[in-house]
Amino acid sequence: KNMTGHPFRASNFEFGVSKFSKVQLNSEPIQFIKEESKEKEMGVNYFNRNERDTKFVLFEYLNIAQLLQYDRYKDFSQEDFEMIIQEALKVCREVLGPTMQDGDREGCRYEEGKVSVPESFHACWKVMAENGWISMSGNPEMGGQGLPASLSGLVSEFFVGANMSMMTYPGLTSANAEVIAHYGTDLDRAMFVEKLNTGV
Repeated sequence: KNMTGHPFRASNFEFGVSKFSKVQLNSEPIQFIKEESKEKEMGVNYFNRNERDTKFVLFEYLNIAQLLQYDRYKDFSQEDFEMIIQEALKVCREVLGPTMQDGDREGCRYEEGKVSVPESFHACWKVMAENGWISMSGNPEMGGQGLPASLSGLVSEFFVGANMSMMTYPGLTSANAEVIAHYGTDLDRAMFVEKLNTGV
């Protein structure tokens, strides 16, 4: 897992932010979405965010680099944080944003005892899970990425802005993991927390 060689370290970056990065955030998952939706018009991608404004607030105003002096974040660098922001914005522009309107057009359905979500959301979930975006600030020993809350909160805001309806799924999933981690039994934690944090 991510106990040795933190998956967010810059050496592991290419198109994604984890040990799965080299294949999961290039054109393949995006093409997967397009192929599944080829019989319908793709939604308009309204996501737009100024990366420079974001970095100014985080690195110059809040000076998040100060956190790197603490043991909890010693495996990170400011370059890692900057790369995470860039990759998160790429996910928003290329994966989440184009599927936002599917939440309205298709919605969720309950038919014959089965709940169905918009078709394109399956590919979105795959990208989120395989690249460690579900539990960004969660405990690394339980499948989380261990990011500072200031950075994970910012990235979550990106994701919600790109596709709020899709983000209810990873949002509630990681929240459930936190509840169980804090208040569950040892058996509860062993059974559920890592699976929730990693989206398995």
